[in-house]
Amino acid sequence: MSYGLDGLALDWLSCWLQSVTPHGFRVGMKLEAVDKKNNTETTCVATVIDVLGDHVLIHFDGWDNIYDYWSDPSSPFLHPVGWCQENEKPLSPPKGVELVCFETVI
Repeated sequence: MSYGLDGLALDWLSCWLQSVTPHGFRVGMKLEAVDKKNNTETTCVATVIDVLGDHVLIHFDGWDNIYDYWSDPSSPFLHPVGWCQENEKPLSPPKGVELVCFETVI
């Protein structure tokens, strides 16, 4: 049976299907994660840097990799981008980056 896809389209589709994990996390995905090693009240900008089975490796943007940690995707310490704003919680920016609230600038 042909679906009208050429080899390039099939290669891309195959790659995409493999990169999406059952829990929805992918390498390179941005999120807001709690810094469990230093302060469970601090939520930081983070990136998923690896996925291994049912676990994801979290890296805090702008920080050394000694702060990275493996986590279960259902952890209460991992949040989607925008979670802090929706829940009126502070979000720590990456080291060396200053967050600007455009509502107060305009």
